[in-house]
Amino acid sequence: MKKYLFFLMLSCLLAVSCAKDDKYEGYYITYDEVEVREQPSEDAPAVLKLICINRPGSYKKAEGDVPCAFVADNNGPSPIGVKQIDESGKWGYIDESIPLILHWKGWIPLDKMIPCGTQEDDEVVPVYEVREDDLEMYRHPEENSKDKVRAYNIKKGDKVQLRASKGGWSFVSWMFCSDSGEELEKFGWVPTKSLAQVEAVSRGKIKEEVYGKMLEKTQDKRVGISTITILRKIFLGACILSLLFTLVFLIPGIRRKLWLASLVWMPGFTIFLFMGYYLTGAPALVYALLIVLAAYTLTYPLRYRRRASGYSLPFWILSVGGSLVALVFLKFFSGGHLIGNILAVAFDMVVVVLLTSWITAKVEHYICPHCDFYAGHPRIRVDDGGETVAHGTESWDEFDHSSTRTNWLGERIKTNYYKRHYETVVYIVHHYTIVRKCLGCGEEILEHKTSTRKPTASERARIENGTF
Repeated sequence: MKKYLFFLMLSCLLAVSCAKDDKYEGYYITYDEVEVREQPSEDAPAVLKLICINRPGSYKKAEGDVPCAFVADNNGPSPIGVKQIDESGKWGYIDESIPLILHWKGWIPLDKMIPCGTQEDDEVVPVYEVREDDLEMYRHPEENSKDKVRAYNIKKGDKVQLRASKGGWSFVSWMFCSDSGEELEKFGWVPTKSLAQVEAVSRGKIKEEVYGKMLEKTQDKRVGISTITILRKIFLGACILSLLFTLVFLIPGIRRKLWLASLVWMPGFTIFLFMGYYLTGAPALVYALLIVLAAYTLTYPLRYRRRASGYSLPFWILSVGGSLVALVFLKFFSGGHLIGNILAVAFDMVVVVLLTSWITAKVEHYICPHCDFYAGHPRIRVDDGGETVAHGTESWDEFDHSSTRTNWLGERIKTNYYKRHYETVVYIVHHYTIVRKCLGCGEEILEHKTSTRKPTASERARIENGTF
């Protein structure tokens, strides 16, 4: 069976970036698929296909078992770090991993990639100033509307760093700040005629200029940036606590028959919070939902007290209150229109409240109404409560007629019309009660349920005769 493996690093939902430190010899980028070899040789087996771009929507699985890696962060294409360069200087060794998620390594052909330097703040490379507004970036040295690098258009006076040249084109890197105050960097080809060389400066100096321009627009964006930094620390702390609570309450949870909480929810939330720590930028709703998971983690030990129902109030305060504070800071201190921010916060809070309510209901299902003991109380029997008759209404559409008209472009458009019909239907509602025995006090816990079905022909006749 052929295996296909796709890695979309730092997706829109969860952005995980490769660390940039002194363990890398340099960074390289490619917008064309290259084969990663097991050894630094064209004759060595291919172990991976690599491209520095988000997975294209039209991407089709290639034949063979070689997996594909799409190296991109949540803001677009991203260079890949090379840890070692062979003696020939033509091959670079890569070795990247995200714990419990992915791990891939091999040798990439450097002559088929574009060098992007060390990505360190003290790196100095040729710097050019943009001479025209709304300069477009392309993945290849040619103008092609389908080949544009998705980015904010480069403005006149912006600084870019030269990485490579070909004919009348220059491959540059451009740093800027988004509307939310996040530091971003894009890579692409631009016409050399649109650039003018200026004094070379370090990447750190360009970062300072970019940050200064952002602060000139609004001082409030610093609050948004600080908020994200604080939230990342909160997610890391919650992740550590989640792992600790998972281990500490594993045996008690299994003894109480809490299989989902012990073996699924807590380990799963630990992974999500760990990935949340690596967020470099995401929609505000993502941060809010991670706060809900953090609140679930922080209040988890409260359920193992003798009276577990006391967990709900702290959980709601941390979940809804924390999410609201974070959304206000992320939205209102990151620019944008006031009305739009209010509507966005309101929508996100609806999602937060619904998730918090759903989690609360799931937890309360395991709490005994008699003694507040939190456990997976075993089912001892099911009591039949009989059946009743209920009435409802169903509708369906039946084709009626069609018409044809000609629009202003001369195109003929056909419209079909349907007539809606309604019918009163009869249902049989089965009532039953699931009886559980509390693991704490031994009392019976009653859970009333119903199921609905349509009557059989004989049952329908009895209903019509009034004998059901």
